[in-house]
Amino acid sequence: LDTSCFLTGNIREDMEDRQVTRIFMVRHGQTDWNTEHRLQGHRDIDLNEVGCHQAQSVAEALANHHLDVVFSSDLKRAHRTAKCIVDNHTTYTATIHTLSELRERKLGILEGLTVKECAIKHSEMFAQLHLPSFQLKEGESLLEFSSRVSLALDRIVRKHMGKKILIVTHGGVLKRTLHHVLQIPASHSRNFSNHNASISEFQWTLDDGWELIRWNGTEHLECD
Repeated sequence: LDTSCFLTGNIREDMEDRQVTRIFMVRHGQTDWNTEHRLQGHRDIDLNEVGCHQAQSVAEALANHHLDVVFSSDLKRAHRTAKCIVDNHTTYTATIHTLSELRERKLGILEGLTVKECAIKHSEMFAQLHLPSFQLKEGESLLEFSSRVSLALDRIVRKHMGKKILIVTHGGVLKRTLHHVLQIPASHSRNFSNHNASISEFQWTLDDGWELIRWNGTEHLECD
């Protein structure tokens, strides 16, 4: 007997409010540009050999966690990490949903340069990179990036309430996510440590919003 038709509107809303949405967020595996401290931004850089091994380690760590839906940035380094997880998962057989909104911050003319090169060639611009409204040439301001990420995340969890979600993305997106969850304004931006192929966990309810469960888990990488 389907009793849902007998539920009043208020009871239905209360049940929706209590639905816990679980979110696993994974940073992509290592690339050569990561090891060179080179700014990737929207450049479509693939995983290196270490990154492939890291993706396999993430896949093993998540293999027995139930997943209802998987999202990934459309850039190779994230999507390949997501594919490795899905290919090795025990039950998830559906598609990977790619979203450009989950891309790293667009860093314009700084993309492809090392941190040291940025500090030398574009010292004034590089020094202002963390300022919320600073409009990076051919790139995104921190406010634009933060807004893109938070809007995408909120759309995902509202569409998939009560589900277990995997999101494979980038270091900058994860840091913006943590700022969003902890309600830290862009004007007080902090540089939270976040490793390649790390696993972070959050939960969300309609009533209570976002909550951090685990940040930057790397125990599955200890043998890599």
